[in-house]
This record gives sequence, C-alpha cells and structure tokens, in this order.
Amino acid sequence: MKLISSLFTIPKRGSVPSENEDFYFQHDAEISRDHQTVAIADGASEGFLSKLWSKILTVSYVNFDRTDLDIRQFTDFCIDVYEHQRERYVQRRTEKNNPLKWFEENLMAKGSFSTLLGVSFSNSTPEGGYWRSISVGDSCLFQIRESVIESFPMNDSSAFGNSPELISSNPAYNQDLESKVKVKTGSFLFGDSFYLMTDAVANWFITQNAEGKRPWAILEELLETDGLKDYVNHLRGEGSLKNDDVTIARVKLAED
Repeated sequence: MKLISSLFTIPKRGSVPSENEDFYFQHDAEISRDHQTVAIADGASEGFLSKLWSKILTVSYVNFDRTDLDIRQFTDFCIDVYEHQRERYVQRRTEKNNPLKWFEENLMAKGSFSTLLGVSFSNSTPEGGYWRSISVGDSCLFQIRESVIESFPMNDSSAFGNSPELISSNPAYNQDLESKVKVKTGSFLFGDSFYLMTDAVANWFITQNAEGKRPWAILEELLETDGLKDYVNHLRGEGSLKNDDVTIARVKLAED
C-alpha cells in the first residue's frame, strides 16, 4: 500500500513562512507498507517555540506508529525531545550575543502548546482497509468518497472556538490530558481522499459542506493547479476564512 499526498501550507497574513506554526509529517511516500501514518499539528501562537513543538509532536507520532498509543507516555517522550532542543536554541542565542529577552523567558517558563491529529491506515482487504485517528484539539480529518463520509473531531462550525484543547510542553498543563483525547475508527477503499486540516480552513470546509457547496472539489482542483494561495487570500479578504496559518494535506492510499 502506497501513500500519495499533496501538501499546502501558508502563514497567516502579515507573517513570513518561518512564522507558520503548523506542521505536517508522514511516512516516506516512496516506501510501500501495510501500515501508513500521517499527522498534523497547529502550534498556538501564544506559546514559546510553538513551531518546534508542533513539529516534535507530528514527527514523533508518525515514528511511534502504534495503534495502541499511550498518550501520556507519548507526550512525556515529546517533552524530553523538546527540552533538549529548547536548551540548544537558548544556547545558540547566547552564543550569537542575542540572549532571550525577559518576555521570552516568561514565555519559555510557560511552555509551548499545540493541537495534534494523527491517522494510521492499515491495509487489510484487497479493496482497502481500516483507519484509526487520535485527536487533541480542533485540527480536523475529512474522508471523501463522492461526498464527505467522515468528519472528525468536528462536524459543526459552531464547535470551533478560541480555546481548543491543547497538548503542552509543560507537564503542569497536561494534568487532564487523557480527557482531551478523542479517538475515531473507520474503513477506507482505495481511491478515497483524506484531508487533514488546521482549524481555520477546517471551519471553512465544514461551513461550505453544510451549505452543499462541495468544498473538497474546490480543493482538489486548486491543489492540482497551484491556485490555493490566491484562493486562501481571497477567502481571507472577504472574511469567510479567519486570518490564521492554513495547512491542508490530501492523502490517498493506493494498491501496490
């Protein structure tokens, strides 16, 4: 089973690409295997080194590659990696005579925060297989087969807010971590499309779908023609898309 994917990501208006705090990661698409895993995360802008944290979460999720993932054990591992890389970052700043400013030190003490959505696919039949998704927060998964047949963890635009559930690099904010985790399972056929999206564009997608506008068809076309950047900026300009980092990953599974 091979993984075929397309990725689009753009920072919020007024920001540069290096300030984009979303991150997407997947198994090597060139390698065929019976099990494939992908993950997306949306780092919270109020945190310290949130892009680093969202990267660590996604890369670690894919590399853990377990259907029976222990979220506490997983998060503790990610925190260890984060703390090591944070120390290296602080050291590099000091060596360049650019030590952390007082407000950065306050942010560092609080920690980093991010959503996480991971999906694992298992090839179990000649026609397809099964998938399992774990979610913390409001990044979303959509399964498309002529229409939307699954929407996880959100299926109503009113469910989005300004305070999604988050995983933190600071253990003090993970006391109720297990209660934040949502799990969904389903089946797929080869040829189905799966879209992983961060919250702003996921909210738009759900709204459009509720109005019968087939938003996946728009994304399908624009991913093939490199027209998504202009379209996202158009949606932002008309107010139908919140000015936030936008990441869309389209994933398809194919027979060997």
